[in-house]
Amino acid sequence: MTHSCPVPLSVAECFTAAHQAQPVIATCSAAVRNQVLYLLGQQLRENTSAILEANTLDLESSRDLATSPTILAWLRLTHERVKMGGAWLERLLSAPDPLAVSQGMAGHMFPIPIGLVGLVYEGFPLMSLLTASLCLKTGNALIVRPSPETSYTNQALLDLIHTALAKANLPITTIQSLAPEVPLKDITATPSGLNLLIPYGRPSFVWQVQQQTSGQTLPIAIGNNYLFWGTSGQPELVLEMIYRSHQAEPDAVVAIEKVLVPPELNRSLLAWLWDSLGQQGFEIRLGTALKAEFGQFKIVDAEEWQGAYLKKIVAFEAVPNLEAGITWINQYGRGPVCAVASESYRECLTLSQRIRSPQIWLNRPPEFSRLETLSLGISAQAGLYRGLVGLGQLVSHQRLFFA
Repeated sequence: MTHSCPVPLSVAECFTAAHQAQPVIATCSAAVRNQVLYLLGQQLRENTSAILEANTLDLESSRDLATSPTILAWLRLTHERVKMGGAWLERLLSAPDPLAVSQGMAGHMFPIPIGLVGLVYEGFPLMSLLTASLCLKTGNALIVRPSPETSYTNQALLDLIHTALAKANLPITTIQSLAPEVPLKDITATPSGLNLLIPYGRPSFVWQVQQQTSGQTLPIAIGNNYLFWGTSGQPELVLEMIYRSHQAEPDAVVAIEKVLVPPELNRSLLAWLWDSLGQQGFEIRLGTALKAEFGQFKIVDAEEWQGAYLKKIVAFEAVPNLEAGITWINQYGRGPVCAVASESYRECLTLSQRIRSPQIWLNRPPEFSRLETLSLGISAQAGLYRGLVGLGQLVSHQRLFFA
């Protein structure tokens, strides 16, 4: 299982090798690209034990380095998580060819691979496997820079990918990995650079990557999702929406961490909800408007409203009216989804039309599954790259007109 490419003399040389390999995978037929995915799935099944052993080494090293509990939870692989990776490859294998030419009244549309993709991540080693498979399906090359705590697992997965590429007679430099110690500035400043950089991790990590990148980034958002609880919303529904939104693993992408309520909401309903959440292990925090009435809870610092907890913490605040709630969410809600609990058609319609979150969930718990959506996550940034991050974001389109 040792097919790793030689260690490059420099980051620039690694990029050059990837750029040279990318046209090869881009011009392959759909059958060849699917063959690599099939071989990769085969490698994953045959080497599950080796991957888990490598992951154990990462876990032991990370505990010695006092890695945060959040990253440790993301890092830990199980048989179930590895099986999810295999199921992902099977679904991707059967997905339509993203490079298939389509014909319309305005001409032929030619999907074009975007070229060289970069992935900078922390904590979740399967992210490299999922991203590599998307790149292989779309004819792109990939360079990964993992975080230090994933070194062994990332290398084990890279070996599987290189084995699959070698068996398909494709250049293994199509998918490469840099050392975790490579500075971000060395990646983003490379002359023969990236066409797209995908940062994944805690919001502070993603922000750091974006600050050092002048090119196109596609950040994956996690946490800091808001819920607007209207006066007609049922407390049992709100409880279910909050609880279920925190159940995804390893990262609760759509976790509701902030709740806004109107001032006239029955306070006994709030007390019931807080008690119910407390029994489920949640910590409750209050904004200044509610803290004045309920002094037993910790107050929310101002900067917390626009940051993710990534823990079982939910902050509540009362807003004067619906308009104030919309303004608040659009100003501070940096998460990929917004939820609404209300039986008022007007409230639901107004919020769905004016909230700028990529996804709005009305009276149902927000959910996200990488396997079901074949996406790496959800991007909350404004503009072209927004919403689910999947096959569609890794191709561009060229229109060809005939005489």
